[in-house]
Amino acid sequence: MAKIKNKAVKKLTKEHEYYSKKVDEIEKERTMYRDFGHKALLIKLKKTKLYIKDQLDRLLKNEA
Repeated sequence: MAKIKNKAVKKLTKEHEYYSKKVDEIEKERTMYRDFGHKALLIKLKKTKLYIKDQLDRLLKNEA
């Protein structure tokens, strides 16, 4: 069971890092592109990143 949780933690950590990099890229682009579609994408990515972080925290809390 611990091995399965470790795989899930690794997967979620990688996903969180991916979304973190994407959010940083989009925020840098926001200086040039200020339209609503761009902002909507940024908000969607941030919410996804937060959801993944919450899942990761829950897994780590249950593991301890």
